[in-house]
Amino acid sequence: MSIDFNKYDRAINPDWEPDALVSLYMLTENEGGRNKPVFSGYRPQYKVLPNYQTSTCHFFLNEDDYYFPGRAEKAFIKFITPDAYPHCFKRNIEIDVCEGSRIVGRATILEIYNELLLDSGDERTNPNPLV
Repeated sequence: MSIDFNKYDRAINPDWEPDALVSLYMLTENEGGRNKPVFSGYRPQYKVLPNYQTSTCHFFLNEDDYYFPGRAEKAFIKFITPDAYPHCFKRNIEIDVCEGSRIVGRATILEIYNELLLDSGDERTNPNPLV
């Protein structure tokens, strides 16, 4: 399957706006993680605060639109409830990726597009990521 990058083009799909770009590393089964690939549309929880997890939606940027655990892959993410944890992200922070209470990966924030999420000490990295 090849990825349809048109769905990420705001000229074609103006309602789609990512919150951030991450480098996602999914743990292998031997590391306590998954044994199956994850696909675009994958919706794990991110532990964004010590006492708060939120759901996200991933859109992978590789040609296959999926990837197997054990390597890092870039993905756009959309948070479900960003208004519940404003101003808590900076570039290069690591966030636990969970399925229920189990940690299955780690995401490193590369770019932040949603200003509500941007920590006041960090600068917005790319105001128009899809152009």
